[in-house]
Amino acid sequence: MIFKKIKVPLFDVTVELIQLYYPDDTYEVLMKHIKSYGIDNELAEGFKDNIKRNAKNGGITCSRFNTHEIFIVFYPFSNLPKMQEVYAHEKRHTEDRILAFVGIDDRETAAYLAGKLEVQFLNFQNNVIQKCKSNS
Repeated sequence: MIFKKIKVPLFDVTVELIQLYYPDDTYEVLMKHIKSYGIDNELAEGFKDNIKRNAKNGGITCSRFNTHEIFIVFYPFSNLPKMQEVYAHEKRHTEDRILAFVGIDDRETAAYLAGKLEVQFLNFQNNVIQKCKSNS
């Protein structure tokens, strides 16, 4: 599992990116890592089912509005285009949630946030790609 916490100070938000690898990353490993987020049983069962069936090419964005925390779990990817698509998709969910946290609907602020998150997501994605290459 690769993970990275991103602080978004202007919006007082923390985003954690979590990339899973099978078979090393099990349900128990993931739950131990994200237990502090207080996820509900339905979500936990969803993670368990997805990991059990070796889900690929997807992600789940979860948030806690009261603490301004977001975490995203990315399942393994079959190819780079799928990875890029899913990262972009989950980044968009993240942008929407951050703007909702702080009650902003201004397009320029949204564009600023999108740019800041893009850099962080691309850095994380590149780290994941490097780890995949080194483990091959």
